Amino acid sequence: MFTREAVLRANQARLAEEFERQEQGLQEDDAEDEGGVLDTQHLENISGVLVLDF
Repeated sequence: MFTREAVLRANQARLAEEFERQEQGLQEDDAEDEGGVLDTQHLENISGVLVLDF
């Protein structure tokens, strides 16, 4: 359950970040987009919240 919640929240954080970058017209680099790949950065962003929830 904890892992599922972590992945769902990290995905939400990734989508929000991606949407914000598109709105501002920002692009970090010329590398291809990784699609639906979660990064450890996204898990770090929500890790404190998960600890407080459980």
